[in-house]
Amino acid sequence: MESKSELQETKADMSDIEHIRLCPSMYIGRLGDGSRNDDAIYAMFRGLLCCITDELRMGLRDRIDINIVDSHTVLMRDYGCGIPYNDMIMKVTDFRYFDEYLKGIPKRTEGIVCPVIINALSSSFKICSFRDGVSRIVEFERGSFVSDTTEESCIDDGTYISFTLDEALFGSYCFHAEYIESMLHDYSCLNSWLTITLNGERFCSDDGLKELLQSRSAADADSIIHFKGDDIEIAFTYTDKCGEECYSFVNGWETRDGGTHLEAFRESFVQVIYEFIPSKNIRRSDIFNGFAGAISIWVEKPVFVEQMRYELGSTTMTSYPDSISINDFVVCFVKNRLCSLLKQNSWVRNMILERVIALAQESKCLRPLDE
Repeated sequence: MESKSELQETKADMSDIEHIRLCPSMYIGRLGDGSRNDDAIYAMFRGLLCCITDELRMGLRDRIDINIVDSHTVLMRDYGCGIPYNDMIMKVTDFRYFDEYLKGIPKRTEGIVCPVIINALSSSFKICSFRDGVSRIVEFERGSFVSDTTEESCIDDGTYISFTLDEALFGSYCFHAEYIESMLHDYSCLNSWLTITLNGERFCSDDGLKELLQSRSAADADSIIHFKGDDIEIAFTYTDKCGEECYSFVNGWETRDGGTHLEAFRESFVQVIYEFIPSKNIRRSDIFNGFAGAISIWVEKPVFVEQMRYELGSTTMTSYPDSISINDFVVCFVKNRLCSLLKQNSWVRNMILERVIALAQESKCLRPLDE
């Protein structure tokens, strides 16, 4: 049996591609066959989408075309500047090179699977770059180099990537349309500047987080309050449901367990309600009963509580020492926008405050007499 030091030496002698194929679960968790929406094949799909989105954001482009062939092979095409030819191979084979690339994108989308991993776990992987009338096409099989072709081209500038996952690792897998479509709907809401087509079907959003909250809470669109600013967007409403449903996102990634941004959103909302209803009889549970809300922020180099990135741990908006705290940033935005709205719009003010007061009175009647 090999010792720990021998295993470490073995890993050190391997390339990134070799180690990914040897220990795929270390990089993508449970592989799965696509029958569940949390299977790794969807994380890989999203990882590539996030990488392309970051490229487009830097170049101010706004379109991605996606095709999924026979529920099996993924093809993604953007219309940006095209990957520089000298970067193509290293970007999909070397973690260190890809990490250096990420340093140039301070507010990148949060995909937890990079192209190096996708290349290693694919039976076939192709990356094409179209720039200035020339195309370069590089192909791999199971992460190993196969061919490299350069030729003149009249194709519009941009990047094309296709991959077919290795059935030796994933078995008879399948990309289920409902999972991909749900992902792209939410992704377009969180990146409302972007238009995505999937096998000809168009995904884009004019209403951003408002549309996402409406689809998840089944609330009436006209009842949703929606505010959008630089690096922050919030939406909320009240529904007929009991309890609270809140959704939070950081750099386009859903933080299912919340974090510092969601805590600040909830706290600022309570502060505003208490300003308009200065009553000791109003409990936080009264304020959030039937509440449906969502917050999305963009943070430079976010820090998460654990590897799966479901809870934001960052306390500041950037890595600079004098950066504003996430709490102050969110509280200031929410209080300013919401206080202004409640002062100017009597319909919204009455809708929110009267509901909170009614719930407080109802819950008070249900409390034990000795409370």
